[in-house]
Formats: sequence, structure tokens, C-alpha cells
Amino acid sequence: MEKTRIILSALVQLSRQEDKVTFALKCKLEWIIKKHNQESAINEDKCHSVECLLEILCQLRNGIDIPSHLDILTKDNFLWHSLAKGLSHVDGLTRKRANYLLKRFIDSPINCKEESSFMMSLVPFLDSKHYQQTIKIWNDFFIVIETLEEKQVHLVKQVFNRINQLLSKVPENIENLCSTKPLNIVWILVIYKLLFQHQNQAIVRWSLHNFLINFSGAFLTDDNFVSFMCSTFLNTLNSNKHFVYSGISNISCEMEALISGFLSRLVPEKGMDNIENVHRMFWNRFLTGVLSISWGPLPLFHVTKSIADVLSHGDKSGKR
Repeated sequence: MEKTRIILSALVQLSRQEDKVTFALKCKLEWIIKKHNQESAINEDKCHSVECLLEILCQLRNGIDIPSHLDILTKDNFLWHSLAKGLSHVDGLTRKRANYLLKRFIDSPINCKEESSFMMSLVPFLDSKHYQQTIKIWNDFFIVIETLEEKQVHLVKQVFNRINQLLSKVPENIENLCSTKPLNIVWILVIYKLLFQHQNQAIVRWSLHNFLINFSGAFLTDDNFVSFMCSTFLNTLNSNKHFVYSGISNISCEMEALISGFLSRLVPEKGMDNIENVHRMFWNRFLTGVLSISWGPLPLFHVTKSIADVLSHGDKSGKR
């Protein structure tokens, strides 16, 4: 009896200690989110970085406290932007945490039936009427990002077709999200960021070709896409390995031709009022991004040549 009493007492003490830890973690979570709202962006400071936020969310065994955290987590898509950053983070552990949390939130409308209305508000991009259809698309997304953790080309190649299929599930305008096209462009950019930072250069080269062929100016109204273009995309191009020459008498560079073709689709047609303003804003940010990078000689030559050819051709053909 005495041993039983001691064990029960120890369990009670442990439970109280765990409650204190959980309470402290939730307080820190609130502080992180308030700090984010004050600064309008997650700071690089470790105390309220993406890594810290995801670590705290994973440590909260019972998930998020429903009444006190719903508003601050869903405001301005704070939770989803944080998870997207975590999924493509350079740190492997942070990527695993983001993957775990995203899976948990995506599955939550079914796993928490008694709170289904709450969970659907937490995951607003899931259509409750077509949940099973949508979840299949998300399962493909998880297969892709988990496979991209592999280093071998033959393993990663198996999901190339899935990537193109996922891209077809993205509407050109975020307001047109529906059961057949339920993916935000943010999640596709997560995949391409993982591809661009892959250790195998053959995979990086394929991903660049695929990106340059499949994307157009349809997403220029999305700030996430423009930011991706002005940072991750340009930094990936800054490598001599991507610019290979072909031909004997007529020397040409395949990557330069692809870049020129891609950028030409981002030059607006003459007379497009609102769209023209969108394109002008994009080119201002894009050229600023080009100037902010310390380029290698070879990529600098081909990228600037592509930009000059596209813009000069635009002037002659009536585009700007």
C-alpha cells in the first residue's frame, strides 16, 4: 500500500509539472504570435522564429487551446505561412515538424468530429463537402515533399509527374479556389524551393527547366510568387552549372533560351490597364532583386542578356 501511495503521489506531481510546462508553452506561443503581429513578419531572432514556433506547437501534446488561440493563429493566415516556411526550411528537423503539424491539421476535421466546425474554420481552404476528394490531393503533396528528402535521383524522379499534377490543381486566382483546384500557389512554391535547394544538381536542373516551361504571368498578382521569383528563383540561377553550351558553329545556351521564353510571358500586352500596373510592379521588384545579388560572371551574362532581349523586344512589338 505504501508503495502504491508513493507511486500515485509521484504521478500527481508529474501531472502538475506537465501542466505547468504546457501552460508556459502556451504563454510563449501567445507571445510569439503577438510579436509577429507587431512586426508584421517573423523575425530571424531565435526567440520568435519559425523554428521556435513549430517546436512549441509540437510540444503541446494536446494541440492548440481552442478558445484562446484560434483567432490569433488564423489571422492573416499566420499559421499556414509559418508552416509553409517550415516545410522548405534549411533545417531538417524544422521541416519534419512542419510536415507533422500540417498533416495533423489537415486530418483534424475527421479526427475531431465533436469539434468539426472549429477545425473547418482552422483549415479554411478545405471544402467540407468535398473533403475526401481534397484529401487525396493533399496526400500527393505529402508524398512529394517527403520524397524530395531523398538524395537519389531515381527516387525523386518518381514524383515528377505528381508535381505537374499538383500544379494543375492550382487556380490562377486565389479567389477561384474550388474542389477541383483547392491548392494555393504557396504550397507549390514550397515544392519548388525544396527542388531548388536539393543536393543533386541533376534534380535542380530539371526543376529549373520545369519551372521555366510551366509558369507564366498568371500568378503575378500573388505576392508569394513574386517574392519567390525575386529571391529563391534568382539565387538558384546564380550557378555556372546551369548554363551549358550546345552547337559547333552556332553556339547557344539552352538555359538562356528558356529564361528568355519565360520572361517574355511576363511582359504585358499593350493596353492592359490593371494588368499592366501589376506587370510594372513585378518588373520593378524583379530588377531590384537582380541588382541585389552578387552574381557569378557566367550567370550574370546570360540572365542580363535574357532580360535585355525581352524588354527591348517588348519595346519594338508594342509591349512594355
